Amino acid sequence: MLTDKEKKQRAQYEKELRWPAWKFILINGVLIWGVPVALMVSLIDMFLFGKSFHTILSRELWLNLVGFSIGGIFYGWFMLRFIRKQYQKLKEKESLPG
Repeated sequence: MLTDKEKKQRAQYEKELRWPAWKFILINGVLIWGVPVALMVSLIDMFLFGKSFHTILSRELWLNLVGFSIGGIFYGWFMLRFIRKQYQKLKEKESLPG
């Protein structure tokens, strides 16, 4: 028997797992993780390490966007695997008697 929290989580997993894998990875890995991290790293370089705005825009931001987007693909893939495993655990728990 699932708790209300687990039922909500299962419903969220079902919604996300209806997406094709490439869409999940693109949205959750690249757009939600990779791009913001690239922007934050570029801002940290600019403010903490004193790099010029011109240097950041002309070279480093683009390198960060490419690098962290590639990292985002892996992040999205691992998140998809994690969600599939968690969803499977909830389905198994739901089917248990009691």
